[in-house]
Amino acid sequence: MLTATPERYRTRVLRALCVAGSLTVEGVARRSGIGVGIAHGELLAAESVGLVVDCAATGRWSSTAIGRILLRRLASAETVEGHRTRLASLRPRLAELDVEVANLTSRWFLREGEAGDRGAAMVINDHHDPIYDAAVLEDVARTHPERITAIYAAVVIVPRMERYAGRLADAWRRVRLGEHAALGDPEQDAYFDVWAEFLRDLDALAGWSGVRPHEVRRAG
Repeated sequence: MLTATPERYRTRVLRALCVAGSLTVEGVARRSGIGVGIAHGELLAAESVGLVVDCAATGRWSSTAIGRILLRRLASAETVEGHRTRLASLRPRLAELDVEVANLTSRWFLREGEAGDRGAAMVINDHHDPIYDAAVLEDVARTHPERITAIYAAVVIVPRMERYAGRLADAWRRVRLGEHAALGDPEQDAYFDVWAEFLRDLDALAGWSGVRPHEVRRAG
């Protein structure tokens, strides 16, 4: 039986772990919008009632099955039926945008290698070709406003979603300043990951599946 009643910060911490997977304390704090000290305290409190676990070997925290069940209950209570209906209306456009992001992610991490007898195989993009990378970044720039608009369409229904718009905009700002790791490095609160977390969070709120972030195997 679930007896824990998370406070405001604890709910944020639990949500961060459920939508982003295993995280460092710093990663939890960044996604939750709270200080590192507060985040650590909330993680310890959540651990004491079985909602999260600390992997000492990696320095990362993860939600437990009980934690994920509790968050689903909290998400269900957060939205009324009318909200879920309005969120459902966003689903087709979000699915289209997610396909675009999946394509951009694939192009950023992979590219065609030298042609062989069976055609060109896909190889890991080593980012040594600035012309190739610039073409990908140009396409991200072209479609970035559409993703921000889509997030704000959700904000009208669930105001706390605005945090994703801020994080996505900040990641893109860092990319434009030359910090290309901010596009796809999961340790950098990266652009592609923020989008994926937004969709996972929305998926839990709306109670439907199908608009899922496309996963790309990353090397290194």
